[in-house]
Amino acid sequence: MNALVLALCLALADGGAEPGAEPGADSVAEPGAEPVAADLVATSPGPRSPSPTSLPSPWRAPDTGSDTGVFVGAQVFSAFELPLTPLQQDPWSRFTLERAEVGGGFMWERTLHAVLRLEAIRSASPRSAFGIDRNSLLPRFRLAWAGATPRWTVFGARVALDLRAGLVPEPWLERLEGASATRGLVALPGERARLIGTSDLGATASLRLNEGLVDIVLSLTNGEGNNEVEQNAGKNLQAIVGTTPVVVDVLGEPLSLSASAGWRDGSVGLASVRNHRGLLALTASHPWFHVGAESVWALGVDGRPDRELLVVGAWADAPVVPGWLGVVVRGDVVTDLLPAANHATATEVTGGVFSDLGLAEVTGRQAGQLLRRLRLYATTSWRMADAAAAPVGAVDAATAWRVALTVEVTGITDVFDPTHTRPSTAPPPGDEP
Repeated sequence: MNALVLALCLALADGGAEPGAEPGADSVAEPGAEPVAADLVATSPGPRSPSPTSLPSPWRAPDTGSDTGVFVGAQVFSAFELPLTPLQQDPWSRFTLERAEVGGGFMWERTLHAVLRLEAIRSASPRSAFGIDRNSLLPRFRLAWAGATPRWTVFGARVALDLRAGLVPEPWLERLEGASATRGLVALPGERARLIGTSDLGATASLRLNEGLVDIVLSLTNGEGNNEVEQNAGKNLQAIVGTTPVVVDVLGEPLSLSASAGWRDGSVGLASVRNHRGLLALTASHPWFHVGAESVWALGVDGRPDRELLVVGAWADAPVVPGWLGVVVRGDVVTDLLPAANHATATEVTGGVFSDLGLAEVTGRQAGQLLRRLRLYATTSWRMADAAAAPVGAVDAATAWRVALTVEVTGITDVFDPTHTRPSTAPPPGDEP
């Protein structure tokens, strides 16, 4: 596994944007991401940023490069873990592959676009002992959608309407991942508890005003996720409202404060049982730090309409020695809201350090670089669950420690025109020396 990760890192490091590709003059960020403050960073006084405010999103086309062309990207999260439990006699270790994805897409005039992305998964579900060839890693489609983004100016306000159809990304996760700089370490609270899927078959419509001052997202999907066909007549209808009302200058760099709220009216399974979600998040994004909190209220879990869960999580990260050393902390609490479950809770806290190995200036701040992040985490996690708590998502009813080393590699090209060719450096015929 380490050899594969090293090979990918070397391959990504050799890449770059297609020569001659320049950012489009009317390029506008897609819905679901934090506002890109590249211009502010380049011109504002004060200390130089230790890292970019946000990375290119793996869910959509990048905002940089040509107005028409293609792009490719890959992402790998891999870890070496040492779990420790009170009853464990002989400690054992394991290598894990949390994410391995590759994909790309096409864009025409920053208006028509399509994305195709594959991911690697285990063939057996987390609670099953049987898969394909025991429990092999298999590729599957994570995203496969096409869409259009028309833009207007109405009474001085810039308006972008993003329309998508196919195997579309979960809009809630798409928005929050843009505000989290440590997704390679651990999934967002709602995703980690398996209360929110990553994609589903359906359609989304996103209205974006003034580059993210207000975002309104509506989605209509099957509700069965990307691993099951539609099983009932109901559909999942979800609405999300997000706003970034405050962008202020702090330490010579822009600080973006954002708030998001959403509700999903959903159903799942042959019996069409309820599968609703209430969503709330607050984030603060700055080149020197990221802070965020998410709350997910689940009414209906794992096909059980009577079950209710509340997940609350928070995260923070900041560099200590820019490019070389930073600190990160994360905490999640999962509570079963049914009185019959005695309001059982499961808590996990993770803390540690990370390093960009001195490559932040190369990977994050220069447009056109293919390797956007190479980061190592060294963390320890403490997990505790009540005796009455049933297994919830990735949290079991137990008390345990875990020590882990995690590598995060993200690479994505700018949009480039594959028909563009470099001018020949050979002398004209007859002019050879």
